[in-house]
Amino acid sequence: MKRFLIIASLFLFVFTGMAQVPDMRTNLRYNDALCRYEVYVEPATSAPSFYMGGSQIVVAVPHNAITNYTGYRRNAFQISTVAPSGNTWAITAFADADFDSTYNGVGYDYYAIDHAGGPLGAVTANTEILLFTFTLGQNCIDGLRLWEGSGPGYSANGGVGAIPDNFSDPKYPTLPYGGGGDFETNFSEALANVEAWVGNYNNNPTLLPKPTVSISYICDVPASGFATITANVTGGASCAAINYTWTGTGSWFAAPGNSEDGIAVPPYGEYIVSIIDNNGCEATATEIISAACGPVLPVEMLSFTVTKSGDDALLNWATATEVNNNYFDVQHSTDGEHFNYIGRVNSLNGNSTTVQNYQFTHNKPPKGVNYYRLKQVDFDGTYEYSDIRSIVFGGAGNLAIYPNPTSSNINVKVPEGIEHNAIIEIVNAAGQTVRAMTVSDMSTAILTFNVSDLALGYYFIQIKTGHDLYREQFIITK
Repeated sequence: MKRFLIIASLFLFVFTGMAQVPDMRTNLRYNDALCRYEVYVEPATSAPSFYMGGSQIVVAVPHNAITNYTGYRRNAFQISTVAPSGNTWAITAFADADFDSTYNGVGYDYYAIDHAGGPLGAVTANTEILLFTFTLGQNCIDGLRLWEGSGPGYSANGGVGAIPDNFSDPKYPTLPYGGGGDFETNFSEALANVEAWVGNYNNNPTLLPKPTVSISYICDVPASGFATITANVTGGASCAAINYTWTGTGSWFAAPGNSEDGIAVPPYGEYIVSIIDNNGCEATATEIISAACGPVLPVEMLSFTVTKSGDDALLNWATATEVNNNYFDVQHSTDGEHFNYIGRVNSLNGNSTTVQNYQFTHNKPPKGVNYYRLKQVDFDGTYEYSDIRSIVFGGAGNLAIYPNPTSSNINVKVPEGIEHNAIIEIVNAAGQTVRAMTVSDMSTAILTFNVSDLALGYYFIQIKTGHDLYREQFIITK
């Protein structure tokens, strides 16, 4: 038989008395207004007098969720006695997979909270009695629940418990539902020497209210004076003061310390606040304010250039400010219309008010005109595109069109060294191909096309080979 390291014996007071004993059902929930967990008992029938014997209620806490403890995690429990008076609810034993491998895979640690007994007085059917309350310090913990017995007659949920049968009572496995075992909830009637507990009538896990925080600011005297920076907290626990921690590169005239607001001074910058409420639940917000005390664009581009580096295209860009910037996708096109992803550059900072410089190399782009743009993506998935930049590689400079503008025929001077089996296309300003032909012999230096049947406007003539694209614009007039 496996025994837990810490075991406390329970003593049930034996009395004679009542012939009828009401079934006592238990419940655990979280009180948002008072920031505490509360354990109730609810009788199924009324009785003129109920004297509680030695009883035990087991609280199941998600494994390893308690963090602010000294020694055993049970030291994090702060229990307040409510009923019955004269005695104290106290943790006498607990089960933890870190100390007993029997509980590996169960997902909970169990804390047996005991009481020696006392009078509850008259009880009314289906009316709750508050037994005790407790807090877990600054641990933001969801999912607490009471032990739920498994088996017919012992569960309020049709015999389906929260704990597997083989974990019903690690101290006395032969007595899974009675007999005062360490890890079974029991609620006894002392005068009748009967265990009156029948189950947890609400076995839903507890949920804590979580806070959110944002930062707002008022430009009292923009650029030359002050700005009021304020942290705005919504939700979460409201029964105790919130703790504020301010960081960031922004300048302060009067720093907020552990409070919700302060007075900032130029050139401002990045302001970060982290909060923690009475439950230990945390939230963080960041705001970047421009030097002139105004909103900062998500990414403010200073420059974007494309230059040649041998046979490669070298892209350089710089940002003045960045807010929640995740990365840049570099995109390439050979027609200026349809772009493809060719690489990614992660943000150097994410949030910055200083110049950030970036670089990307496109190895051996195709001959002809190459177009580039940047897709800047935020952490929330929103994005925007930069302006388009272009550069010419190879013999595209030898591609010439004349006359330009034209009203009838157009002459195309073929670039030197072009491959055989080229495709020649005329593309309108909307990117639609209006004429296409395949030329197997490109030895002719000049090709002539009649374009008098095409509508007025801007067009491109492009020659595509197996590896390269040559492209030039012309205009049709009448």
